[in-house]
Amino acid sequence: MKVLILTCNTGGGHNTAAASVQEAFVKAGWSCDIADALAFISKRVPKIMGSGHNWIYRHAPALFNFGYQFSEQHPDLFQEESGLYKFLSVGTGKMKACIEENGYDMVICTHAFAALMLTGVLKDEGLEIRTGFISTDYTCYPSIEESELDWYFISDESSVEDFVAKGLPREKLVRTGIPVSAKFCHRRPLEEAKRLLGIRPEQKHLLVMCGSMGCGPIRDVAEELAERLPRDAVMTVICGSNESLYRKLTQKLGDDERVRILGFTDQVSQLMDSADLYLTKAGGLSTTEALNKHLPMCLIDAIAGCEEYNAGYFVSRGMAAMAEGEDALADLCIDLLNDDEQLAKMRAQMEKHSPGNAAENIVKFIVNGVN
Repeated sequence: MKVLILTCNTGGGHNTAAASVQEAFVKAGWSCDIADALAFISKRVPKIMGSGHNWIYRHAPALFNFGYQFSEQHPDLFQEESGLYKFLSVGTGKMKACIEENGYDMVICTHAFAALMLTGVLKDEGLEIRTGFISTDYTCYPSIEESELDWYFISDESSVEDFVAKGLPREKLVRTGIPVSAKFCHRRPLEEAKRLLGIRPEQKHLLVMCGSMGCGPIRDVAEELAERLPRDAVMTVICGSNESLYRKLTQKLGDDERVRILGFTDQVSQLMDSADLYLTKAGGLSTTEALNKHLPMCLIDAIAGCEEYNAGYFVSRGMAAMAEGEDALADLCIDLLNDDEQLAKMRAQMEKHSPGNAAENIVKFIVNGVN
């Protein structure tokens, strides 16, 4: 069996989910490829869309939120006669040719645009494949109701009614969890993880990260936290690809022995294992990684849109906390860091709601369905 996973270069979460599911398919002995759906329109489109998305995400979050809310309020934007639908349809011919020429038996999408394009492909006769969509947030996206695929893999029971309300058939909804890399589905004991990073077991460790792009008010929050951080605590700030943030924080906090400032790193899983508390934005993948690690969170209100629903999911279930403004958020982090009882309650809730390895859940469902 051959599988194609279609993603879109609009944020790292969709690509990360695609890679996680590919990892699980390969482990199960299936051939699996990944392609950017937007590249079937033009090879330049993924770069243009990705750059534009990243710039808005980092520099104009209010604009991103406005666009998301506007799309929720105007579902006709994605219907068959709309300009966006026609734009996406430009790539359906090449997408169909790719599927046929490579002999794919199944195509799975991790982005709504890819799902709409694949739906257009399926309207042409003669293509017999199984199809699916993987949600990477704790809500139902605008436009997904315009797709017609076989399965929709969603976060958990809480999202079912959102999808049904949009018109998705209940029998097509499969509750698997949001897929993250297998390394985030295993936990090293807290004290052991701290020792491996040179942190004493009794020291509290606060991990700070705001997406792979280092967006949001991360600089101001980190500086406020450094002023409040207990003398015998450690704070690790991951700046990701934001080189400007890394330079500014290094200049400001580089001499503070309690603060560790990192750029891009592939050690996020190990850092999560060693942390007592995680300050992050409410991205679907970031929060799910922490969920599987049973790592309590403080959430930054950096980007609204779908992340607003993600934050509501975790806060309402006692797995995360939020506060408005850098000062209040810093105070909340320090209060939680010093409250072992509350942290234990949050970890217990996360253990209760953790889906395990969602990528493997998806693959097992598909394999059983095919068999």
